[in-house]
Amino acid sequence: MERVRKLATTVWTHKKKSVVLAVAGGYGAKWYNKRLEDEAYFRELSREAMTYGAGLITRDTPLYRVTVILNPVASGGKGRKYYEKYCAPLLNLAGMKVSIIRTESEGQAKDIMEIMADADAVLLAGGDGTIMEAVTGLMKRSDRAEAAKVPIGILPVGKTNSLAHSLFGVDDDVKLMGEATMSVIRHLKKPLSLIEVENRSEDEYYRGRKLYCVNRIEIGSWKDARLRTDRYWLFGFGLKNYITYLGSFTSGQKEVLWDCDLDINYLEDSDGDEKVLRTETSSPSQKNGSWVSWLLGGGGGSKGQDVSKPETETLSSSSEKWSGVTKFNGPQITVEQGSDKLKAVLYNGPLGIGNFAAYGWSLWKNRFSSHLSNPELPSMDHSILSSKEIYLDPNVEPGFEKQLCVDGEDAPLNAPVVIRHLRDQVTVFCDKSEAVSEVKAASDPGRAGLGRWTGGAQSSLIKNKSF
Repeated sequence: MERVRKLATTVWTHKKKSVVLAVAGGYGAKWYNKRLEDEAYFRELSREAMTYGAGLITRDTPLYRVTVILNPVASGGKGRKYYEKYCAPLLNLAGMKVSIIRTESEGQAKDIMEIMADADAVLLAGGDGTIMEAVTGLMKRSDRAEAAKVPIGILPVGKTNSLAHSLFGVDDDVKLMGEATMSVIRHLKKPLSLIEVENRSEDEYYRGRKLYCVNRIEIGSWKDARLRTDRYWLFGFGLKNYITYLGSFTSGQKEVLWDCDLDINYLEDSDGDEKVLRTETSSPSQKNGSWVSWLLGGGGGSKGQDVSKPETETLSSSSEKWSGVTKFNGPQITVEQGSDKLKAVLYNGPLGIGNFAAYGWSLWKNRFSSHLSNPELPSMDHSILSSKEIYLDPNVEPGFEKQLCVDGEDAPLNAPVVIRHLRDQVTVFCDKSEAVSEVKAASDPGRAGLGRWTGGAQSSLIKNKSF
């Protein structure tokens, strides 16, 4: 009893130190418990992976060839560490033949996918940016119809992993990597639709260039505020993602686009036989910047440029036509995928600091979900546009450059773009709840090594083809 009394006296005498030690001890215990849970979880996954790799393998046994495109600087330079710790051991235990290609610069994943060959599956170890690069490279191939049959695996070792979260529905980052890797081993697959962005600039250097993404396209205030998050690093990882919206409204007015000022066209069903696209002449942009800028047009718009009268251009014969031009002056437009069309959320203004910050916090909290399913969306003044194609024409003003955010990659928006929904373009490994095919581990160990995934008939990315 005397010892307890002395301990209580000591704690009361050194209250501040006691609180610090208690907090540190609680954090340490929580971290250690999480580590034990992760180790137990991966032991279970390892046992399962071994059932796919067990059995006799002869020289005639078809190996499943996997090419990993690894972004080693993903997640602040931790991408390689995460891959080697959580993903590689499971692939090796499953008996896969793994080849690794490490990217060394921005846009290299796109270039690799354009010439990829001799692989039964391609795994993208990185974040959303790596996925966008790789998918764009795949869609630029002349043999893309055949190459797109090769499944793509998402190994979420990047900073932003929106697609992985939507495919597997797991919030914990470690378990997300485990489930994503096991989906490749279990061979759980489904088709994935894409969003195509085509540059419609009058500058022939940029006109017709395309890139592809899987999540969303954003223009406007909440997007600009989110990209300023790192400025508030002093508040810590969690709090800074909330403070950024208050700070952007109070002190970042000149860095945030509060009025999108866009002309919008979209496809609508009709009985006609043409679809008409209205375009305007815009001055050439500077030919520099990132690979995304190279596709969409880099550099600033021309100051004081003259805009010619709108002209029409027939694209193709169709039972659909372009609507009339709609002026949009709201604070943000977000374009996402629907089941068979694009869904655009057009937010209307004006915004006060209260509803701007509150909705921004909600967007962060539900960042892996669609804007359409955000629980706070009904409280915002907005409209929803549904169409297979949407045409955006920015009204460029001197002194402020508009930015188009494509799956987290920002690029100058100095010319019109056409955004299209392309249904079921690629095949990705996914969660069991969404899979359209699955392969079980062999029950006979003597046969486990033979045709474990594809029955012995393996597809690949166009073998022995010269590019």
